[in-house]
Amino acid sequence: MTESLFKIRHTDVPLSYYTGLLGMPAMTAYAGFYELCSPKKGEYVFVSSAFGQLVGQLAKLIDCYVVGSAGSKEKVFSLRH
Repeated sequence: MTESLFKIRHTDVPLSYYTGLLGMPAMTAYAGFYELCSPKKGEYVFVSSAFGQLVGQLAKLIDCYVVGSAGSKEKVFSLRH
């Protein structure tokens, strides 16, 4: 079990990045998007989960059209601004 743990030695980025962009959420979004979904340039990608923000960014990187949903108007507004 401990073989999957590692000590963070990269101090050039904030430690908080390891709970998001460099951590499990990003790895889950990356694997789900590229390994399971395998979209092509120009395809539509619909995102509606906790990992949606990351998946949406990955999709935009390969020139996909991104469509997302949110649970309330407040969430939509906060994502736009």
